[in-house]
Amino acid sequence: MHDDELDELLSNPAFLRKVLNGFQGPFSLGVAGSDELILSVEETAHQFPPSVEVDGQRIRVKVNRAWKQAQPL
Repeated sequence: MHDDELDELLSNPAFLRKVLNGFQGPFSLGVAGSDELILSVEETAHQFPPSVEVDGQRIRVKVNRAWKQAQPL
């Protein structure tokens, strides 16, 4: 899957629900490379899927738990 196709998926609510797996806190989600996403969240015990399947293709999800939501100045 090409990066531009992954970019399109990031705005698809059904796809986001798959990746977030019920998580409702602040997050950042972006394309880390071909067939790979990076999900950044604040420290949490929530379990995220290691990958999601779209049109028969498996897309890896790397989770960065060291992210901090930006605070207003």
